[in-house]
Amino acid sequence: MGNFLIVYAYPFLTSREPHCKLISECFRKGLSKDDTFHRIAVFPDKERGNYPALKKGRCPHTPKRISEQTLRIQEAINTLNPTHILLFGEEAIKAVVLPHYMGAWGTFGMDRWYGTNIPNRDLNCWVSCLRCPLRIDELGWRYKAAHHILRGNLVKALELKGRPYPYIIQEDGSILNEVPYEEDEIKLVHDPDTVNDKLNKYISGSCTCAFDYETTGLKPDREYHKILSASICWEGQETIAFSFTPDIVATFKEFLKADHVKKIAANLKYEHRWSLSKLNTEVKGWYYDTMIGAHVLNNAKGGTGLKFQSYVNFGINGYEEAVVKYIKTEDEADSSNGKNRLEKLDKDILLLYNGLDSLLEYRLAELQLSRLMEKPNGHT
Repeated sequence: MGNFLIVYAYPFLTSREPHCKLISECFRKGLSKDDTFHRIAVFPDKERGNYPALKKGRCPHTPKRISEQTLRIQEAINTLNPTHILLFGEEAIKAVVLPHYMGAWGTFGMDRWYGTNIPNRDLNCWVSCLRCPLRIDELGWRYKAAHHILRGNLVKALELKGRPYPYIIQEDGSILNEVPYEEDEIKLVHDPDTVNDKLNKYISGSCTCAFDYETTGLKPDREYHKILSASICWEGQETIAFSFTPDIVATFKEFLKADHVKKIAANLKYEHRWSLSKLNTEVKGWYYDTMIGAHVLNNAKGGTGLKFQSYVNFGINGYEEAVVKYIKTEDEADSSNGKNRLEKLDKDILLLYNGLDSLLEYRLAELQLSRLMEKPNGHT
C-alpha cells in the first residue's frame, strides 16, 4: 500500500485542464485501491503567478517567497508520513528538496532534476521530481513531446512501491529506518605492504574495479602537482583507500596496465591524464565512465557529476562537506593549474572521501548499465 503526497505549485482551477487529465489517467493505471494520496499546493491562494513568465518557462516567484511556504509543506510531510512524494514543477522541488540538498543549486537550472526519483534517507520515502504540467501546456509546438516525457516519468515514478529502505516499527509505534551507512564499507589502509597485497590480488585475475585519485590540483601539468591518494572498489565487494606513497607505485602501475581488469571512473579522462603525466603509464582496460552514462540517460546541463548522481540515485547527500573547501585552489585566478589545499586536510578524512568516490562510482555504474539495457514496455 502506498501513501502518496502530491505537491503542486498552484491549486487546480478546473479538473478539465489538459494536464489534470494526463495526471488522472496515470494515477488510475498506476495506483491500486489500497493506495492513498493527498494534495498540497506551495501557493494555496489560487494564484497562477505571472503568466508571461510561465510561458517563458521561468519561475515567477522569488526564492524568499518559496522559502516562506517551506515550513508548511514540511509540516504536512511530517504529519502524513508519505511513502512517496510527487513534486510537480520548480516551486514544489525548491520547497521540498532545496532545504535538505547540500550540493550546488543555482548554477545549472532545473532540467537536471526532472525525471529523478530520489530515495530520501531522512524521510525514507521516494521523492519524484516532475515538470510542472501547467508550463507544459504553454510550450506550443513542443507540447506533445513534453507531455510524452512527463507521462513516461510519472509512470516510472508510480512503479516505485513502498519505501526505499527497510524499516522496523518499534514497540512505541515509532519507525526505525535501516538506511545503509556507506562509510563503514571503506577500509583505510595505511600499511604499504597491505596495499601491495590488495593490488596483487586485484590483478591476479579478471575483475571489475572502480578507482579514483585525489590530487593537488585539477590539471597535472605543473611539476609541483602530485597524486595524494587513491582508492579502489573491487567488484563492489571491497573498497580500500590509501596514501600514494613511493612504496606502492610499482604495483599500482601494474594495476593500471592490467587490461584484464575492467576499470570504471567518473570522468575517466581525469585519471587517465594524471596517470600518464605523473606515473608515465597509460591506463588499460577502461570499461565505463559514469559521467558519460549520466549524460546518455539525461543530457540536461549539470546532471552528470558524481555528487549529484549519488544524491538523486542513492539519497547520499553532502559526503563531500568536510573536503570541499580544501579542493578550492589557493590561487583563484588560476583554478585549472593552481594548487589546492588537500595536503592540509586530515589524512583519514581525505581517504574516507576518496574511498566513497570509488564505491559510489562502482554502484552508479551498475545502476546506469541496468537502465541503459532497458527497452520500452519493460523489456530488456
